[in-house]
Amino acid sequence: MSGFDPVRRRFLLGAGGLFVVGATGCESFLRWRMTGRDNSGFSPTSYSFEDTDRCLLTAEAIEGPYFIPRAEMRRDIREGKPGIPLSLRLRVVDASGCAPVAGALVEVWHCDALGVYSGYTDASPDEFAVSPPWTWPLEPSDATRFLRGFQTTDADGRVDFDTIFPGWYTPRVQHIHVKVLTDGEDALTTQLYFPDEVIAAADPTEPYVQRGASPYTNRNDGVIHESGGADGGWLRISGDVTKGLAGSVTLGLPS
Repeated sequence: MSGFDPVRRRFLLGAGGLFVVGATGCESFLRWRMTGRDNSGFSPTSYSFEDTDRCLLTAEAIEGPYFIPRAEMRRDIREGKPGIPLSLRLRVVDASGCAPVAGALVEVWHCDALGVYSGYTDASPDEFAVSPPWTWPLEPSDATRFLRGFQTTDADGRVDFDTIFPGWYTPRVQHIHVKVLTDGEDALTTQLYFPDEVIAAADPTEPYVQRGASPYTNRNDGVIHESGGADGGWLRISGDVTKGLAGSVTLGLPS
């Protein structure tokens, strides 16, 4: 399939996707079924530097179609977007010994409370984004860059972002994308997730209530499934939806 690297191809083929190979060898994308996956058998593990010095190798996940490299260097990525305040606290370590990785470039991006990504504000959150020619990332359609940013880790491997709790879009549960680069090379591409109870508490609040509860859940999300339960991708959450949330996790890189 032109435009896909092997990792993207492996995830797409394994995520319940249906592909047909014609006589010419061109593959036609019919549907990527993201529901119907049963994640109840997974028991993912995640650690936060805020309560333990333990770490593990963070599971890889697809980059997705909405990545814009090095969009904005900043801590506060909100640009006035409404939503529950979220302090995102990340620590990057070497998973083999948990030593902090200083000077790593950490990029984050996610949709707004109504499921819209900056750079692609004409894309409907109710329609699956990938269409011919199936190349990722998609070419941005506009100059907006809200809820995107990058920073470099400090001597302790830390980087913090001020953002909001994300909404949902077809066909995904609420999540945050993260990419880590060391020495200019991709070291980790992953996604971060929220406990079910946090999602349930956010659903009836403004502006999330305008969109309603998502049919895509931690139980049936296809990317979580293809990440084997997404070890290392589950945020430790404190605070509450009325005053704001804090989410922290330790990201373990391969040696």
